[in-house]
Amino acid sequence: MDQEIRDKIVTIFRECRKNSEEGLTDIKELEMDSTEVLEFILAIEDEFGIQYDDFAELSLHMETKEEMFDFLTAMVKQRRK
Repeated sequence: MDQEIRDKIVTIFRECRKNSEEGLTDIKELEMDSTEVLEFILAIEDEFGIQYDDFAELSLHMETKEEMFDFLTAMVKQRRK
């Protein structure tokens, strides 16, 4: 279940990034502007039927892609219960 959620989040990330593969393997740099972050979160909300409104909290988990994917996977899993 966790891997399925994570895979969907990664797919959404790729779709929100105009360059779907570029930078995805480099997990050290997130490099998303505020518009991309907003599109990404809105797409996650739509996909999983949840609401997420604490962008300040999310920003604490955005140092790397892996950290963000882990945080969002856990958040989606918790909110879907």
